[in-house]
Amino acid sequence: MKKLISAFIASVLSVSALSAVSATAVKIPETNKYTVSTSNIENDTVVDETIIPAGSVAVTVNINNNYGFSVSATKLNIGEFADVVVDEEGCPVVTKGDVLDDFITASAVKDGTIVVSSASDKKTNKDGEMFTIYVAENYSGVSVKDITNESVLIKTDTEANPNAATAYRYKIGNVNNDQYINAVDATTVLRATSMFKDKNPDDPDKIFTVSLANEYIDEYFPNILSARVADTNKNGIINKADANNILKFYSYVSTGHTIEETYKELSVEEDNYCSEVIIVVVEDI
Repeated sequence: MKKLISAFIASVLSVSALSAVSATAVKIPETNKYTVSTSNIENDTVVDETIIPAGSVAVTVNINNNYGFSVSATKLNIGEFADVVVDEEGCPVVTKGDVLDDFITASAVKDGTIVVSSASDKKTNKDGEMFTIYVAENYSGVSVKDITNESVLIKTDTEANPNAATAYRYKIGNVNNDQYINAVDATTVLRATSMFKDKNPDDPDKIFTVSLANEYIDEYFPNILSARVADTNKNGIINKADANNILKFYSYVSTGHTIEETYKELSVEEDNYCSEVIIVVVEDI
């Protein structure tokens, strides 16, 4: 049941946050300061149906002086020979801490680089534990970097179709229409689903379909012309699964997977079609 991935990256023992603000002469405290704590797993433990073997090291990322966020993305580089515990899909097993209680989370690993991304329709201001990953063998250290505000990725080239004034080209998952698929898009989907529930308080089981979203597209998704862009598994329904798909796609590409190989793997194995091109014709909305 246990799956391991050998990580290949130089061991770095220091921990820093990209968004930290250096203290000045007036001793302004650092905001969003990340630290790492570790503990040993004494007995075999099951986390989300994956065995964490005895002797593993639990690596926990903590945050202090949290200024508040609704999306986050954290990149970790682990030791040269570290073996990360992964789930059936080959993603690092992640346990959320109190800071991310209300968040959905996705993770990916490639060549010793781990990315954990999170999104919520609410903002968190908590300090404390963000998340924990697990290293089964050969842990020697970790470096941590906040990449939330980095636009590293996934240019989507959304544009009008030059052959028809009423047809527009989008990529699934780019619900903000900003040429990037990232955790902000996942938050947008979560907020739209919350808005839909608020609009239907007497019918909590009512399904948020693409067609219903299109009736109020300016309210739910003001930057796109069709809610098909948010339906990442193409099942005609918009829900948390679509936001999870966006986070997973983002995490994969952030670790260094190409868009093409990420799409190929996730679309075949998980019905995750982020980055697939769709054409939206205005008259059909």
